[in-house]
Amino acid sequence: MKSLTDRLKTKKVGGFSVLQSRLNSENKPESNFDIRAVVKTFIKEEMVKLFNPMVKEVSKEIKEEIRPKKGKDYFDGEDGKGIKGENGERGDAGEKGIKGDTGERGTDGKAGRDGLNGLDGKDGKNGKDGKDGSPDTSQRVVEKINEAKGVQISAIENLADELKKIRQRVSRDGIQRGGGGMGNPVHQQFSGNGVTTSFTLTHNVAANGTAVFGCRYQGQTLYLGDQFTISGKTLTMAGFIPDDGTKIEITYIRT
Repeated sequence: MKSLTDRLKTKKVGGFSVLQSRLNSENKPESNFDIRAVVKTFIKEEMVKLFNPMVKEVSKEIKEEIRPKKGKDYFDGEDGKGIKGENGERGDAGEKGIKGDTGERGTDGKAGRDGLNGLDGKDGKNGKDGKDGSPDTSQRVVEKINEAKGVQISAIENLADELKKIRQRVSRDGIQRGGGGMGNPVHQQFSGNGVTTSFTLTHNVAANGTAVFGCRYQGQTLYLGDQFTISGKTLTMAGFIPDDGTKIEITYIRT
């Protein structure tokens, strides 16, 4: 930038100074020419031309100097963290807000883990002892019946009812005639294994599977239709599975 002294120096125009050019341009008679007025006007114009740019530059520099510097005089939080001010006093508690709407139902949670096994229950009381049965096995009973060539119907429990049912079925369905041996009582014995519920008989049972003198499980009498059924040569336990090592006996009249 030029100094004020340099700027005040008179510029040359075509080999003459601006002032001399101004003086020579006057066409007035010498007697009426006011040199002081011309110089005063010239100086004023030149001073305005000279100082206007300087005033603008100085004003700009002053504004730049007095303008707050970002990062020095103030912080706006963009380029860095501002200086944390002191905590103000705690304000009064506000009024209780309005209760919001109920939120949407969340998704179902995952299934929980299996619980621990419960404690074993106490052993039950022992049942009463059963009545003493006949010392004869079912096979021996059949042998005795065959040896005696007959038996009193009243001597066998429920035999009269079973024979009545047989007669009713024969009367309704007709008499089935088979080969030799029909009418002879047959005794069979099976062993349970904890899985099987059906057992195969050697012969078909007379009267459409109802001519049964008795069927026993571990010596306990079973009832046809309730605890066992017969279809052809198949004897099926109903409602239970014979345990392993248990005994099933059946005495029936073969076809």
